[in-house]
Amino acid sequence: MFVNQGNGTFKEEAASRGLDLVDSSGVGAFSDYDRDGWLDVYVQTNMLKANESNGGQRDHLFRNNGNGTFTDTSDAAGLLAPNLAHSTTWWDYNNDGWPDIYVANDFEPADFLYRNNQDGTFTNVIHEVVPGMAYSTMGADLGDVNHDGLIDFFVADMATTTHEKDQRGMASSRELSREDADSSTLAPQKLRNVLFLNTGLGSMQEAGILAGIDATDWTWSTRFEDFDNDVYLDLHVTNGMNREYQNADLRDRIILAESPSVRLRTMKESPRLNEANLAYRNRGDLSFEEVGAAWGLDKVGVSFGATMGDLDGDGDLDLVHANYGEGVTVLHNDIDTGHRVQVGLRGTDSNRFGVGARVRIRTATGIQVRDLVVERGYLSSSEPVLHFGIYSADTVISLSVRWPSGITQTFRDLAVDRFYVVREQRQEEENAGPISVSLPTFRDLSGDLGLTLASREGAFREHTRQPLVPTRFDRLGPALAVGDRNGDGREDMVLGGTAQTPARHHRRLREGLRFRFAGATHRARHAQ
Repeated sequence: MFVNQGNGTFKEEAASRGLDLVDSSGVGAFSDYDRDGWLDVYVQTNMLKANESNGGQRDHLFRNNGNGTFTDTSDAAGLLAPNLAHSTTWWDYNNDGWPDIYVANDFEPADFLYRNNQDGTFTNVIHEVVPGMAYSTMGADLGDVNHDGLIDFFVADMATTTHEKDQRGMASSRELSREDADSSTLAPQKLRNVLFLNTGLGSMQEAGILAGIDATDWTWSTRFEDFDNDVYLDLHVTNGMNREYQNADLRDRIILAESPSVRLRTMKESPRLNEANLAYRNRGDLSFEEVGAAWGLDKVGVSFGATMGDLDGDGDLDLVHANYGEGVTVLHNDIDTGHRVQVGLRGTDSNRFGVGARVRIRTATGIQVRDLVVERGYLSSSEPVLHFGIYSADTVISLSVRWPSGITQTFRDLAVDRFYVVREQRQEEENAGPISVSLPTFRDLSGDLGLTLASREGAFREHTRQPLVPTRFDRLGPALAVGDRNGDGREDMVLGGTAQTPARHHRRLREGLRFRFAGATHRARHAQ
């Protein structure tokens, strides 16, 4: 840990501050997880020695003691599981004002979503919150993609952009998908990118294919930013790898090699996987179009981490990304359309730069929301500044800041094309209470209606039998048919059969909207 001495020099002080961890560390993700005004740090790890722990290493959470030192609180916080993490992102997924943690794991363990329990502990709730997740998870990022005021989340895999590359490299990997795919309680892993749309109810919908960003090649960094200042968050991804390790022909040659030295030489002599970086413009209707070449962001090679910032102070976001085997790439944003506003924060009761704060602005083009999260994408951090593109709006109607301390400040009628620095106003502690969470909109009435139904499936490993099939068809579940089956003027219901459960007839009762099981029938198998 290099501490700035204030005279142009730095001094390494990790040992004296409790941060001299020796492990396969990837990144330190800072956030004030206990909301005491001091930045804590989550140190993400990956595999260190495959022969000793092929499931990876444990991550470490260090609590800031408020005096310049840190204490490892991983055990007390409940962060015990090993992982093969590529990225770690602080994401308040349930909008309660307490930062949660998304850990993106490569193939072996499923991803983790650690819910902040507000008492210094965390609980992994990934299977209760998301409908599915990426399999070989890489970089991740957050932002309000569909402009509904809720923070969404995007996680990248290695899904290819062409059929040829898919069959060459990923088809055989689909055989390795986890048995979780056949579980009724565990969210399945998919060999593609996933886009989690926040419902505001503590659960996510997945819309990667719908948005057209489910396959972006061997992706590392993912970043949501409004590059063209049109209000909507665009997406930039970096791609490539030093070797195409998933290439089926290369894997066969390695397996058939006569000795370990031949295997190693075969791998080292294989060509680099050079791929173009991609950029996707958000159309504003939950769909994206690829504009990498048009925007000058289609560099071909192997690129890893990426960071954003206004390098020349003109109000647009510039981009810097790292490259394998060559220097960094610095890209100046030449887009000169649309108004913008940038916001920097200075905390008093909260941490100095307001990391973890939520900023909401309202203009004639609608409401935009940003969370100030420093570590994003893949092993990268950006400056603690929030950028808003507001297109044709000529006034910021309101700008509000919800600080990690719980204090909220609101400003009105602000000029556009400005950089605003907001200083947290101190308030009495009783005015900074917890943030309220909306009650659920729906209630489960299955039991009241007599529709607590279950069907048993005869699961089988379809990918083992048909490794080239890109989508599984063995988990469709029973069909549902509704109609007046007995001619009494009320609609009945037939639940289609499966390999292990016959079709069933549920008759609508005379009183109210209730059903009663009326027997199984094998004649209704056409309902499948």
